[in-house]
Amino acid sequence: MDILKQIEKLGADTSYVLITLVEASRSVPQEVGAKMLVTSGCVAAPLDGTIGGGRVEKESVIYAVELLKSSSAKSELKHFHLSNDLEMACGGEVTLFFEVVRTKHWNISIFGAGHVCQTLVGVLATLDCHVTCFDSRQEWLDKLPESSKLTKHLVPMSREGVEPFSHLIPKNSFHLVMTHGHLLDFPVAKQIFDNNSEIKYLGIIGSSSKAKLLCQKLVESGVEAKRVEEIYSPVGLPIGNNTPAEIAISIVAQLLEVRDR
Repeated sequence: MDILKQIEKLGADTSYVLITLVEASRSVPQEVGAKMLVTSGCVAAPLDGTIGGGRVEKESVIYAVELLKSSSAKSELKHFHLSNDLEMACGGEVTLFFEVVRTKHWNISIFGAGHVCQTLVGVLATLDCHVTCFDSRQEWLDKLPESSKLTKHLVPMSREGVEPFSHLIPKNSFHLVMTHGHLLDFPVAKQIFDNNSEIKYLGIIGSSSKAKLLCQKLVESGVEAKRVEEIYSPVGLPIGNNTPAEIAISIVAQLLEVRDR
């Protein structure tokens, strides 16, 4: 139960390996069913629990950390002969199950904290995702609903330009451009294209005519036409009315549709 509580504390953003002693013969330092929890931050000792201590525990922690480092590694069984493999005096044998649990981050980056964003963040906070919001207006960032799933960044934006922000955007983000001025949408979108060879989703709020002009400007600036055609604009599914709440719901519906495609 203590390990389950510790896993709960880790939350959805931490990958881990749960090691369980599933089989034992002769003299071993722990009972079948013993568990220990390992995260990538562990060195030679587990975060919680024990499978008996000593060399078998240390080597299991090291092995679990290596599994977490490999993006292709899967859960597996591993057998140890305590005397032959680990030079332990016990002399028994154990089989351990290394259960690899990886976090699946769904990152959504929103540029502009205006009326639609205020509602949108509230809806997204109920889903399994993390939202990063950028705006040049501190007062609008302050209005956003408080959530552990939300990160806010104050980024200078003006008609003269937008300061570099790509280093603040989480990897593999879905992008939503909804700034407080049409003239800001272009430099934001351009920076997104310039710093991402592959974009999973880029939605830009506004009318069809505005979208056409923006896409044309992006192509003229050097963005490949094929990539520009993948922009979702007007953003959201064609449902609901033009109130912030219903626009937000149409955007969330589209985000889910693209994510699950």
